[in-house]
Amino acid sequence: MIRMFNGKENMKSELRKMQGIMERIEFIRKKKEYDLNKRLC
Repeated sequence: MIRMFNGKENMKSELRKMQGIMERIEFIRKKKEYDLNKRLC
């Protein structure tokens, strides 16, 4: 879904939000892999 941005500030905060979500997903994925590796050893 694409929303219209009024000004750059909205854009920046939106990007920061997206980045935060991506980082959280990445963190969860890494944690899962780590847990799996620990279980396998």
